[in-house]
Amino acid sequence: MREEELVDAFGPYVPKRYELIKGVVVNTSGAESDPQDVILFDTSLMPTFFGSGTNRIVPVEGVAGVIQVKSRATPKDIRSAVSNVASAKRLLSQQTRYGAPPATTDRNGTAGTAATFFGGALFLSKQGRDRSLLDAYAQAVMAVEPRERCDALCIVDEFAVLWGNPSHGEGLHFCWRGEQAEAPLRLLADEDSLLLFYLSLAENLANWISPPVRWMDYVFGSNTPGQTSLEFQYSYYTDKW
Repeated sequence: MREEELVDAFGPYVPKRYELIKGVVVNTSGAESDPQDVILFDTSLMPTFFGSGTNRIVPVEGVAGVIQVKSRATPKDIRSAVSNVASAKRLLSQQTRYGAPPATTDRNGTAGTAATFFGGALFLSKQGRDRSLLDAYAQAVMAVEPRERCDALCIVDEFAVLWGNPSHGEGLHFCWRGEQAEAPLRLLADEDSLLLFYLSLAENLANWISPPVRWMDYVFGSNTPGQTSLEFQYSYYTDKW
């Protein structure tokens, strides 16, 4: 029930263009993610593929975020959540894409980005000492590629772990994307820990640019951009006279 409860809690605060579902993320190469507890899927861009109810197969181009939802935080569960998030984020192409973020006020045209989507891990309670949990998280997120990092971790009513840049000097220097940051940032926020987790999600959504979709690549396989390799006999019929 925990995923459904999260959907019910977050649903009213997520833009209507996104549907909260669970499932597996796939790309045109046939690679797929580990099962994701919650996927923020852009319904204005495309439909999902197969599946029933809220458990579906989701093309990566429509994903704006993934969240792992677990009952208790242990070092093992934290490492598993970070690995699950990474398995989805690495499916998105690293090519620069262009467009206008939904919260933009820039009138000078489109923006470009190669950033991946939001990835979060949410735990309802903890089992173990804070130090062992933090060590497990830090080791796990720093062991994956920067663009595959978990952007926010939250243990409800305990603390939140976001990202920051300590080299910028004294004080808090938030960085909402783990792929662009230097180090995890622990915030002893107690009952506000979930609010900080949500803030990280909101900041990512405000700057999200959806990638283009090549439906033919999903049907026939990924090949050279603009070309499709068909595995069956075909011919054109034209009447020029």
